[in-house]
Amino acid sequence: MSGRLTFGRFVRERFAALGEAWSQIWFQRKPTSPLELARMGLGAALLFHYATATPYLFDFWGDAGLMPRAIALRDFTDPWTQSVFFYFTAPWQWVAFHVFFLACCAAFMVGWRTSWVKWIVLIGQISFDRRNPALIYGVDGVLASLLIILCLAPVGRAMSLDRVRAVRAAKRSNLGAMLPPYRSPWAGACTRLMQIQMAVLLFYSAVHKIGGDDWWNGDALWSVFVSDEYYNRVILNVLASQYWLVNVGTYGTILIELAFPFLIWQERTRPYLLAAALFLHAQFAVLMGLFYFSFVMMMGHMSFVRPEWLIRLGVAWKQKMGDMEMIYDGRCGFCVR
Repeated sequence: MSGRLTFGRFVRERFAALGEAWSQIWFQRKPTSPLELARMGLGAALLFHYATATPYLFDFWGDAGLMPRAIALRDFTDPWTQSVFFYFTAPWQWVAFHVFFLACCAAFMVGWRTSWVKWIVLIGQISFDRRNPALIYGVDGVLASLLIILCLAPVGRAMSLDRVRAVRAAKRSNLGAMLPPYRSPWAGACTRLMQIQMAVLLFYSAVHKIGGDDWWNGDALWSVFVSDEYYNRVILNVLASQYWLVNVGTYGTILIELAFPFLIWQERTRPYLLAAALFLHAQFAVLMGLFYFSFVMMMGHMSFVRPEWLIRLGVAWKQKMGDMEMIYDGRCGFCVR
């Protein structure tokens, strides 16, 4: 009997240890600040991207444009593949939805009514993608995945107008009220999910590159800039005179993408790997013109920003700016309200 009790206690202890480890990985009480950085950046990217596409609204997503609705529906056999554009019949409906979507992107960026605006942004992004599949490329899948995580996350609790509204509401009843920073296990779980998303993306990107001979030989960077899509005579002239840069850029890209999924989790190596990943995507933007893709990826990497870094940055900013002093003469209409 004592042997059974000992074995049973051993099993319970092991399950308890596994549960504790699982909670430490996924459900640590964390603030939403890293996710808020991603929210603001992705909202700005969507707003700029689709605002600049406004003159081509009917060409890209209209019935008489590049992809008529009948052709778009013919390629989709899954009833779950939907787009709000499939149900529009009049031009004003396209315009009204586009304006509404851009307004929601702006609200998502500044964090106004975030709890429901984020779902409109997700629906709009998916609708644009499904209406014209010819325009979809890698960044759209990444963006949709990040938006789904942000929709599940309790964003809008920091660095947002919703936070300002909550603080003002608390101070209306008590001027000395202090609203504590928001923390929750679910915020930690959503942050972890976005981190895993970005780590897996870089890992598979590295694995795919390793399968190419140009990457093994160290010539991939040269092959990129001699292609029709990314041809650049100025860059080629520099690389031709200093061909070692091609080798450094090729092997450096693989090294960063392979090291990132394994070393980004350690406290000491995270700043270096995060800086390397941001630098890598900045080079994609500057040298290859992939501004939209690079910015979306960089915003996904914001999930690895430690809240303590932001706190220290805020303290340094306050020290630099000095203490603020409010002078109230009793006649300010805004203060009276």
